[in-house]
Amino acid sequence: DQGVTHKCFGWTKKEQHTTKYIDQVIFKRRDSQARSVSCVTTTFIRIINQSSKASKMEEAKDYEELQRLQHLYEQGEEVDEDRLYELELLSRHRMGDSLTKDEQEDLDLIYKERGGSSYEYEQQQLEHDHSLPNVEDYKAQMGYKPPKKGIPKILQSLRQQLPKSDPIEKRMDPDGYYFDDVKQYEDDEEVIDFMLDRSVEQENEGIFAENLVFTIDDDYLNEHCSKQKQKQKQQRSGPKIKVSSSWPYAKAAALVILPVVIVISLIIAFVPNQVFNDNDKTYHWMHGDTDNYLAIKDFLTRERGISHADVFNNTNSPQYLAAQWMAHGDAMKLPVPVAENPTFEDRYVMAVLYFSLGGPQWENQVGFLSEGHICTWFQEFTVMNKEQDEEHTFLFGLHGCEQSGESEITDPDNYYPRTLSLSSNGLVGTIPHEMQAMDRLRVLNLEYNGGITGTLPPALWKMTSLQQLILQWCNLNGTIPTWIGELENLTYLGLGNNQLEGQVPTEIEKLTQLELLGLDNNNLDGTLDQFAPLINLKSLYLDHNYISGTLTDSIMASWPNLQELDLSDGLLMGSLPANFFTASDDLRVVDLHANQVQGAFPPITEPNTKLEFLALHENALSGFIPESLINLKVLRHLDLSINSFTSTIPEKIAEMTDLQYLHIGLNNFDHGTIPKFLIELTNLRELSLKDSRLTGTIPEYIQYLSNLQFLDFHDNALSGTIPAGISKLSAMRHLILKQNQLSGTLPQEFSKLTDLELLLLEQNDFKGDAEVICGADDILVDIFVADCYSGYGSGNGSSNFTCSCCSTCCSKDDPNCNDWEWRGNLDPEWEYGFRRERYSYNLGPVIWTP
Repeated sequence: DQGVTHKCFGWTKKEQHTTKYIDQVIFKRRDSQARSVSCVTTTFIRIINQSSKASKMEEAKDYEELQRLQHLYEQGEEVDEDRLYELELLSRHRMGDSLTKDEQEDLDLIYKERGGSSYEYEQQQLEHDHSLPNVEDYKAQMGYKPPKKGIPKILQSLRQQLPKSDPIEKRMDPDGYYFDDVKQYEDDEEVIDFMLDRSVEQENEGIFAENLVFTIDDDYLNEHCSKQKQKQKQQRSGPKIKVSSSWPYAKAAALVILPVVIVISLIIAFVPNQVFNDNDKTYHWMHGDTDNYLAIKDFLTRERGISHADVFNNTNSPQYLAAQWMAHGDAMKLPVPVAENPTFEDRYVMAVLYFSLGGPQWENQVGFLSEGHICTWFQEFTVMNKEQDEEHTFLFGLHGCEQSGESEITDPDNYYPRTLSLSSNGLVGTIPHEMQAMDRLRVLNLEYNGGITGTLPPALWKMTSLQQLILQWCNLNGTIPTWIGELENLTYLGLGNNQLEGQVPTEIEKLTQLELLGLDNNNLDGTLDQFAPLINLKSLYLDHNYISGTLTDSIMASWPNLQELDLSDGLLMGSLPANFFTASDDLRVVDLHANQVQGAFPPITEPNTKLEFLALHENALSGFIPESLINLKVLRHLDLSINSFTSTIPEKIAEMTDLQYLHIGLNNFDHGTIPKFLIELTNLRELSLKDSRLTGTIPEYIQYLSNLQFLDFHDNALSGTIPAGISKLSAMRHLILKQNQLSGTLPQEFSKLTDLELLLLEQNDFKGDAEVICGADDILVDIFVADCYSGYGSGNGSSNFTCSCCSTCCSKDDPNCNDWEWRGNLDPEWEYGFRRERYSYNLGPVIWTP
């Protein structure tokens, strides 16, 4: 897994959305890298799925027949017991159960009757695998290069973090440094849990945890996938690990929501299923058309119109299963009402939802279909907020129950829930029509369930009490319907990261109570002025769509409470309004990158103590960068690169000492040296002055920027040698010095840069060799490019520099070697201002992420 992001060569948007689900469900990852899934991993999963498609269809038919026969057998009906034994044996074999010798012989006979012995059958599947697209071809297309052999980085990190007296350390090799083989610790849950927990702790402490990844070869990956599938089948009641790895809208809620929900997801993952497991799906309560069932059906269709009568003709429909459960399996045994009864009706609707969205396979059952009132179908979790040293209690499932029309509890059986929250719980299917009966629900949160498909169900338009509708990352398609304007009580609407398309309806203007609107990462068309009537907005996410228009003074003034604005990767034009920084006193995050905004940078006339994140790169802004920029007193992230700014970089930036990320290259600055004022910005983690017409040498004072992890001086005219003091940048991970006039040898102090992952030195004039890096045991550079092409002798592109560990050797005379657009600011990832989740580089058909 080389960490290639989901923007891969040859993948559809639907497949891109499924990569997060694959990483969570198959590999159960819960570290900060869960949001970045490799194309290589996805390719393996795709091939595994393709190779087993035919057998899966056969398994499904067998399983359906097995269910039917087991049900008949339990009811005392006469069945073909030989056929029942055959199906049960096949099921046990597929589940990975051990078989006796006699059972193995019987199984061979079964497979022979199906066209071959069990061994021959497996060989046929293997041959089918080989007819699929070649994995190596996929990897070549995506620029995948196998990692260098060496200590896995996660184990390097452990080596540094664990004392040799630690019991976990004793499971390492005799020298106490690292495991010789990944397979040695694949089942050592304590070690793996420690590594993942350490990753989470590091991120909470502000230490980047991207190094906590380990490499696995192709055979091991396939073997691992197979084992995980067996574990899912055999240990459904065991610990589950599920993470919400990308939370695009929680930024605007209370600051504790994002970390708390992640913790909740982890806690929930360890709660066992309560109602069904893979060995008990026979629904013993299905007894056909009994009087009680028919009465329930009649009430739900004729009396109340909650369900259509024809859906009960299908004995596998969620409505049929729900009615059967209420008639024969529900321990609460509610009598069939003769008039409107919210308790009975809500119970039925929630049972329909359960069966519509694959309830028996949910990661956590949270009490669904248990004997209590639906207001008990939830679980409570208490987590600690380390920053505030406070405990917070959260509920998952159906909760927030209250009694209709009464201020005091007089009828405990007439409660109704206000909140349904089943985020990141493995839901699969479509949201049922019956949800319209839950018209008193105030919060519906089904986010991060990539198995939910279909369009926004029309049933939702009758749920006019909804205040929060949260359906991001649910794989929904179609358009945003006009009835969305009927939900006038909404304060939170999250539909991002789906496959919605078409025009944003004008009816969205009616949602004037909205405080958060997230439509990001879809294929929606619209104009910016459509959102101006939403005067209570605090967070607006329209990025990665086709939203056009100009951000005018009047539009900015219409959002006086705005805190976070993301309109990046759209079709905005015109100039920035004069009140850009003053329209809202609470503005903290602004991301307008990758648009067509032009004109001058607006003045900042008053001190601003709220704005932390400002990304305006990849636009057409021009003129001077104003010195009034220093009025942004708490700015941490500033990206003005890839514009048309002129003159020089203002020295006043030296006063912006909170800056951690400064990307300001690829403009039209005057020729000059690396600014001396940079020495004042000691909190910098990233500095990019790419293509900034810089001359002179790399100054020695660069060593005082000790927090730097990313340094880019690419495509300038810098000369001289690399200063030895650069070795003091111990956190350095990405160093880009390509396309300059640097010379000399690599300083011996380079061996101290043990976290280095990417080093680009080509198109310079270095001499000697790279043994200071290649010979170092502690340095494992993923991508190392230099002018080390041997050529055919002097004058033919040959080099005076040798490198035994370079991933690419270029010729000095070849400007096309490694000519991809290396930029660390391709598409920032941020939460509460900015937090770098990964470095991404635009390499043409792929995005490379170390």
